This record gives sequence, structure tokens and C-alpha cells, in this order.
Amino acid sequence: MKTAICVIAAALILAVPAVFADVQPAQQESLHINITKSGMVAVSHLIADSDVPVRLLLVPGTVNGLEVTDPDGNPAQHNKTGTHLVLPPSDEYSLVRYELADALVLRDNVWQWNYRYLEKTTFFFSNTLDMIYVSGMPVILDDKHAVNCHGCQMLLEFFFPVTQTAHISWGSENFPVSFASSVRIDSVTFDQPQKRMSFAVDRPDALTTVIMPLALLWEPYDIYLDDKPVNYHNISNQTHVWLSFKSDGPGIITIIGTTAVPEFTLLLPLLLATAFVLAISFPRIIPR
Repeated sequence: MKTAICVIAAALILAVPAVFADVQPAQQESLHINITKSGMVAVSHLIADSDVPVRLLLVPGTVNGLEVTDPDGNPAQHNKTGTHLVLPPSDEYSLVRYELADALVLRDNVWQWNYRYLEKTTFFFSNTLDMIYVSGMPVILDDKHAVNCHGCQMLLEFFFPVTQTAHISWGSENFPVSFASSVRIDSVTFDQPQKRMSFAVDRPDALTTVIMPLALLWEPYDIYLDDKPVNYHNISNQTHVWLSFKSDGPGIITIIGTTAVPEFTLLLPLLLATAFVLAISFPRIIPR
């Protein structure tokens, strides 16, 4: 009897789009989006079983290669109506898969996506990617190279940088500072008395993350492009800080900290010599 009801319901769905507004939303068990290094976007919805027809809102974009299958991989009945799919009743889950041809846009070496879909979404990225930016905030990817977004509305940005490293020497210490940027980094300098580090960026809209030892330059920070303040986000652990920002144009980026690597290592020989002179200049007092 249930099979007959399903057939009738399916026929109604396929023949009468006017009833679309009365079809309830599909229950999504999961929504996975896989993004490759080349910018391809593959979408997969897992739809729960239902006793009534349901409608599924597709992720916005140009849909290519749409497939709807049952748990055995067999084609499942469906009707595409604009930005939605209508699925007939089913006592098994359905898998909806497709690709989006124009979701990601490449601008100045940075992939961007204004993503809005009010369901929990799991994004999977290339294993060559270590960090993404969510509405300007840096997110360090875990070993699975995946992130979850709940009720998701965000500007997603990422790029595949060639990490540059500058080695800053002060006294006997060596401090490696890494730059992950969508543009070329040049002319890295460190001014210990002024508690600042500077470098040049050669193009506008540069998305940059500086990974720096806290021992070199301590937080909090002020960041400038030439003389203009730059908004930034930071993540830190016990040893390093990640400073992420976007610069509006080419110029000199300056990072100013509250304290810099102390001059103690340079002053140590002088302090030891002074202590020795003081020790031999005064007679020892021996208690009786």
C-alpha cells in the first residue's frame, strides 16, 4: 500500500508544480562540500527518509552533473524546480550530489565565496591547505582539513601560498618569521629599539598571515600600511602568534609590539665585567 501511495505522490509532484509551496522542507542528515585545489566544488546532501514529499534547496550556483540515488546507488525519482528538488516519499535515505561551476571566484590569487545556506555545512579542503579565512578571521585547519559551519553565512577565502621565511638575528639568537601571503613579501627589517618589524607588499588586497615567535615581539600589536592603521586578527599559543590581515594597497607593513627581544644578551659581557670590578674593589668583610 505504501508503494502505491509513493507512486501517486511522485506522479503528483512531477505533474503539478503548483503544489510545490505545500511540500515540506527535507530533513538533511548532512551537507558536505568538497573544494579542490583547482577550485572545483562538489556538493553532497544526505536526505532522511520521509512519509511525505519533501523539497530540498540546492546550494546557490550553477548546478552541473546532478545525481539523486538511493542507498544502493540506483537512480532515485526527483523533480528539479528552479533552485529546489522535490523528492517523493521514501523509506530510505537519498543522496543528492552535484557540482557548482561558478561558486568560487579567483581574485588576486585568493579564492572567494560568499556562502549562504542556513544548514550545518561541513567543508573539506585540499590537504595542501593549512589555513582558511572566514569573514576575515583566520581558521587553522586540523588534520582532516575540514571545518563545520552552522546556519552558515560567511565570506570564505583561501589561497595556496608559497611560504616565505625571514631569519631575524639579535645578539646570539635567531628568530625565524614565516609569511603566508597571496603576494610577494620583500625587504623584511627588524628595529629592536622601536619594537617594530616591517616588510613590503607589492600589490593591493594582499591577504597575509605572519607567524612570529612571541619572544621576538610581544603582543598586543599595532599594524600599519605606511601610516594607515590595519585591522587584524590574531591567534597565539605559548610560543608563537599568527597575525592575519588584508592590506588595501602596495606599501610598507609595520608591526609594532609592546616589548621586543631584550638586549640582555648583548649587555651580559658588560654586566659580568662590572660585577668583577666591584668584587675586587671592596674588601671582604668576614664575621668573627
